[in-house]
Amino acid sequence: MVELNHKLFEIPFNSKNKWMLTIIREHKGVGEKMEMGEPSMLVKGAPDVLFPACSRALNADGSEVPFDSDVFRRVSALQSQWSSEGQRVLALCRKSLDSVKVDFNHTSANDVEEMMYSQLSNLTLVGIVGIRDPPRSDVKTAVQIIRRAG
Repeated sequence: MVELNHKLFEIPFNSKNKWMLTIIREHKGVGEKMEMGEPSMLVKGAPDVLFPACSRALNADGSEVPFDSDVFRRVSALQSQWSSEGQRVLALCRKSLDSVKVDFNHTSANDVEEMMYSQLSNLTLVGIVGIRDPPRSDVKTAVQIIRRAG
């Protein structure tokens, strides 16, 4: 079986939203038996912005659980730990759009974008990732030069 994801729409990251959103449609099957799945929303961004939009969370075994105060405390503790270690932390979320009826080929990008903003709730938290981006070795020298220049 071959699985392909076709990107239908994207809202790029910006500092106002603090997230990026992509709409995909999964294709499953082989050859002439390829079937198109329903569209899904994938969102990545700042945990403090996305956690309030989550109603479910994905366990390591693939099962979904309510995004309750216990789950929130556990992922927030991990986020705090990683942040204190200098990592940038991102939340990864998804949502099925099977109940949203929109023709992505014939609807204006502005209308789709507005519709996606309205769908940014009841997300499933898939996980969080920590990104370590240490300063390059030449940063110390560059800062010293800038300070001397005033």
